[in-house]
Amino acid sequence: MRHPGRVQYSFRSTSFGMRQFPVGATESNDYGEHIMGVTVMTWLSRFAVAEWGADWARHGSMDLRFRSHLSAGLDLLIDVQTEAAEMTFAVTDAEGTVYSTGSAHRKGKVAAAAADTTYTRSHKVPNTHAALDGLVLTPVRCTFLADRDLEMTPGMADGGFWREHRWAHPAWVASAANAVFRENVEFESPTHWHHAGIETTFHAPVTDGAEVVLAGRVAQLFDTARNRFAVSATEATVNGEPVMSLRSTFVYRPLS
Repeated sequence: MRHPGRVQYSFRSTSFGMRQFPVGATESNDYGEHIMGVTVMTWLSRFAVAEWGADWARHGSMDLRFRSHLSAGLDLLIDVQTEAAEMTFAVTDAEGTVYSTGSAHRKGKVAAAAADTTYTRSHKVPNTHAALDGLVLTPVRCTFLADRDLEMTPGMADGGFWREHRWAHPAWVASAANAVFRENVEFESPTHWHHAGIETTFHAPVTDGAEVVLAGRVAQLFDTARNRFAVSATEATVNGEPVMSLRSTFVYRPLS
């Protein structure tokens, strides 16, 4: 790409065979034709890699909002607008349905924050405002193994980049942040949990064999006309050093 301007690509939605959660973080289930929000990162990273290469993978960012339910086999349009150090995305279909919007930056916008990696709780909390307000999250640990955890990359346009470097794709770390929330909160129904958006800033690549610890807290709760939302602020570290900062927005309960 490597030039400013606006381009549009046709794309058929796919999960690329990516697991729901990293091995060791929490159990992954077969979600059928449903496509997780973090999977969109595997669709869009190709543009940031083409534009900024390893510089983006080391110190960049990607922020996404998930606006409509995604399933496999949809004929989509990916609109990409690029300037010097920023690109914006819109994932739509020919009828105008907006599935995701977002942006990527060559340099990340968020500094790493401290997170308690030693905190433990012996039980999950209910998906209520009272339980989630200010909740400190029990950390999740998982080890990145390039030969196993880059399973989604063969179908990706930038798959060779991640395999050559043997670095974790940002979507792998983002799915681990989802696992933190799932490991800490007991949902009354699977339909009560929806991923609405994610903001990520990269501080260093996750290299082959690294144990990643994800810890954080619920930073914000808010309601809309239909749903109750939680925002979790999570830090991913390797050997105590930050590798990614994440803010994930989830629906934790529909409003009656």
